[in-house]
This record gives sequence, C-alpha cells and structure tokens, in this order.
Amino acid sequence: MLRVFEAAARHESFRRAAEELHVTPAAVSLRMRELEALLGTRLFERRPRGLRLTAAGRDYRAEVAAAMARIADATARLTAPGRDGPLRVGVGRSFALLWLLPRLAGFRLAHPGIDLRLDADDRLADPGPAGPDLAVRFGPGRYAGLRSELLMADSVVPVCAPALLGGGAPPRRPADLLAFPLLHDDGLHAEETATGWPGWLADAGLGMPGAGIHLPDAALVLQAALLGQGVALVRRSLAEAHLAAGRLVRVLGHEIPTAFAYWIVLPGGGPPDARAAAFRDWIRREAGA
Repeated sequence: MLRVFEAAARHESFRRAAEELHVTPAAVSLRMRELEALLGTRLFERRPRGLRLTAAGRDYRAEVAAAMARIADATARLTAPGRDGPLRVGVGRSFALLWLLPRLAGFRLAHPGIDLRLDADDRLADPGPAGPDLAVRFGPGRYAGLRSELLMADSVVPVCAPALLGGGAPPRRPADLLAFPLLHDDGLHAEETATGWPGWLADAGLGMPGAGIHLPDAALVLQAALLGQGVALVRRSLAEAHLAAGRLVRVLGHEIPTAFAYWIVLPGGGPPDARAAAFRDWIRREAGA
C-alpha cells in the first residue's frame, strides 16, 4: 500500500502510478481510498483536471519516501558484492596526520576484519572503480557525478605554543598579534583566503606585518606553532588535541567559520558496499563526538 501511495504522490496521478506499477488506475484509486480510511485523513484532493496532494499528504509523502529510501539503501548494502582488496579511503595529508590517525585504533577495534588502506594525498582521486572506495574532502561539497555527505563544519582560530608568550601577558587585541611572527598556510584554496592571515587581519581593520613564515600546508604550520616559531591561524579540528593537552593555547577569542567543510564523498552510482558503509558510519560518530 505504501509503495502505491509513494508512486501516486510522486506523480500526482493515479494513471501514471498505475503504469509504473503495472496495475490499473482503478486499483491504485481503491488502494488510496483504503489508505485514507485507515489513516482517517485525506491525502489527495481529487479535481476534474487531476490530483493534488493535501498538506497532510505532502508531509506523509516526505516521511514515506525517506523511509523507503533507507530500506532500499540497507538492502542494497547487504546484497552488494564487496570489492576485492583493502578498503581504500582517500584523505588529505593534514587531515590524515592531525585528525584521522589518532582515531584509527577505534576503527580497527570495531572492525578488525576490514583491511584498510589510506590514500593520503592532497590531490585526491575521485571515488569509483579506479579510485578509492570513499574519500574525505575539505571543500565546497559539490563534486560532479559523486555523492557527498556533510561530515563536519570547521572554523579557524589563532594559536601558539605557551613558550612563545614567554610568561608575559597574552595578546588582548588583534593589533597585539603584530608583535609576533605569523605563520602562513600557503596551501589555502582561493575560496579560503578570508580565513587566512590577510583576511583575518583585514577583518580586524589591520594591515599585514612585514615579516612572517610561509609554509606549504596546514600540518607544517601546526608543527611550526608547536615549536614556538610563531602564531598560527589553524582549523580548530586539526588543533583540538594539542589545545586539550596544553601544547597550544588560543590567542584571543576570535574564531571565524571556514568557507569549506569536511565531506564524505562516495561514488554516485548507488550505495556504498558494507565495508565503505562501516567506515562512513564510524567516522560520522567520531566527528559527532
């Protein structure tokens, strides 16, 4: 009955639903009247020129369609053949080093039978037959021909090693940062410039200082900050373990949401196999924690 309702609601036509389901329009109409009687509410407005969903029908259709999609996804995962070889996960190097690797022991404990291979490269290959089974990308979330699911948003915060402050008073105003060397991430994408030092200082009404240290990626920027070489503007996700351990401290309370977010990226043709789905579900839980 629910399958008949979903088709009739999607087409807003008993005739077209009947053609899809290989039954007669009269049979579809009868089943919908039975469903309305069972629910005690009207799902369709029957008009001379066709059908229209009622407000209750639209709400019910959204719930039924979502439930049917989940059932289809679960069924496909259980019946889909697994790919040979290890589960390949594509990740950026900084994310792999600073966020993922410290957590991977938990995945191994939960799924000891999955042989995992990390493709840690900032030039991420697309998931698919010739690439990884899934990837984690820091980006806009729009990838042609691929399916993307939001993993987590992020923000940038200024941080430094406690030793850099030398026991003195921490900076209280953005202008105070200009007394310290600034560590620049030259690997930022063009759309991320607002969360680099030039954009951050401009937002505070300040110009760029004359000297600093430029590094090619976020991992090296964070390492330079840990070594006390300057103040870094880093993604909170990558620095959180060092902040919690006291190896880094936040400088000022200024925090800016990043233009990009972390996305789980999957092949576009159907649901992932059971191994990829297990990794996706695990990393979602880690991000939520």
